[in-house]
Amino acid sequence: MVYYRWQTISLTLHIMASKTCPNCSEPIQETAKKCKHCGSDLRNWFMRHKILGVLLAFLLIGIMSAVTGGETSNSDSSTGTSSIIETESKITKANCDLIKSGMTADQVKNILGKPTSTSESEIAGLGKSDFWQYQEGFSLQACSVTFSNGKVFSKTWTDL
Repeated sequence: MVYYRWQTISLTLHIMASKTCPNCSEPIQETAKKCKHCGSDLRNWFMRHKILGVLLAFLLIGIMSAVTGGETSNSDSSTGTSSIIETESKITKANCDLIKSGMTADQVKNILGKPTSTSESEIAGLGKSDFWQYQEGFSLQACSVTFSNGKVFSKTWTDL
C-alpha cells in the first residue's frame, strides 16, 4: 500500500483535532456539535436552549432592578466614595390630596408628574373627558384624576 504525503498530513491533523465524547468516550472531531456515535448534543446549555437563555437573562435583569428599588448610585471620583440617591415617588396620598377640582392638566403634572396611563372619551353635549392614572410599578397605591373639558372633575386615591 502506498501512502502519499498529503494523506499523512491529513491523518495527523485529524488525530490532533479530536476529542472524546463525554457520554460514550468515542473519539470525535474537536468542532463536532453532536457525537456521530451516540448522537448526544455537545453544545453548552445556552447554545442548546437559546430562548430560555434570553428569558433567564431578562429575569436576572428584572431581579437586579427590583433589588436596587429604583436607586441610582453616585460616585465621587475625587474622593473614591460612593453614595446612594433614592428617588422619591411623587405618587403619594399627600400629593393626591393636593389635587383640587378645577385645576388644569399642567397644574396636576406639576404635582404628580407625567401620568402612567391616560384615556379619553367624548360624550355628546357634555364635552371631552380625560382619565389619568398614576401608579408606580406593581404598587397597590394609585391616584386617578378625571378631567372634564380640561379641568379636574374628580380624583380618587386607592390604597389596597
